[in-house]
Amino acid sequence: MSALKIFNPTGWLGGQEANPPLLQETTAAINQGAKAILIDFTHVTFVDSMGVGILVRILKRAEKDGCHLYLCAMNSSARMIMDMIGVDQVFDIHPDRESVDRAVAERFS
Repeated sequence: MSALKIFNPTGWLGGQEANPPLLQETTAAINQGAKAILIDFTHVTFVDSMGVGILVRILKRAEKDGCHLYLCAMNSSARMIMDMIGVDQVFDIHPDRESVDRAVAERFS
């Protein structure tokens, strides 16, 4: 398995699902030994507070198992909700995929 496992959610991140697919998929990757996870927001159109809660759950699980979580390509509304909730500083957020690739190369070289 490569050091980085990439997830590309689409549409709305959040809603009312108690155990959404993104949480299930990232948890499975962590269980399989992923050392780093990237959630690429290129195709995410909206993030609500439930979506931020999902990201926090993923982050806590990743940290528990020694996996690093990266986020990239968040649109301005997603960044704003993260900032309003006060969690933007706890995530490793990058502007684009290339920036994450460089960070991963440095971390795992």
